[in-house]
Amino acid sequence: MLPHHTRLTDEQHEAAAGPNGWNEHQGFYIYRCRRLIVPGNWLNLNLRKEEHFKLARIQVDLPNSMDSDWHLNVMKSHVAAPAYLREDFKRIARDVRRQAADVYRFRGERQTPPEATPERFVWRRDSSRAGVRYRVDRTHPVIRALLHSGCEHEKLLERTIQLIEQTVPVASMLQEPARSLDGTVAADAPEDIAAFAAMVAHAEQFLIRAGIPPSDARSQVLCAEPFVRFRDAIVLYFDQLKPKRK
Repeated sequence: MLPHHTRLTDEQHEAAAGPNGWNEHQGFYIYRCRRLIVPGNWLNLNLRKEEHFKLARIQVDLPNSMDSDWHLNVMKSHVAAPAYLREDFKRIARDVRRQAADVYRFRGERQTPPEATPERFVWRRDSSRAGVRYRVDRTHPVIRALLHSGCEHEKLLERTIQLIEQTVPVASMLQEPARSLDGTVAADAPEDIAAFAAMVAHAEQFLIRAGIPPSDARSQVLCAEPFVRFRDAIVLYFDQLKPKRK
């Protein structure tokens, strides 16, 4: 699995793209006696090349004794997976494609450092026979506090969230060049921390009113995306607001 472009320098990104670009070089890399024959292809598995699978690379080394099984042409430039291996190769391909897509799932899961993994994300992945959809997680402490605050606009807020979910321009996003998409979490500038702290405080008070001890309430909120990434800065911000003892 190639790394996401945000973890590469411009020079590394350009070199990794290959002569035909990142999208065209995804899939199986077929070697025959250590010579590259196919530089990225999903073979004859009825799998399409798509933007969110472009980080996937699978190496296959073939001996010259398997030319006929793999239907190599005279120029040794075309191969097709043999029938008795096709299902296994499709299973491997689907697993690797899933891993590649996971890199682009959503910024909370991708960018939160391993030592501070959120317990709640803003977006939740729902899978069904009809396909995959992403919905705003109503159990996220900030969303939950807003939806159950007892104000007259609760229903309007729920409908607004549904509107956002239904109108996320997924197709347009997939057509954007990967490096032009801004999927980064804002830096912890003072104004951002102040905004985050206000949301934390609102969600925290909601949980306290629901009967959760204050220390547990704050812990729950600070374990959610994106606050977990700025936990220390948010706690420091709250500490600075406390009146100093004389």
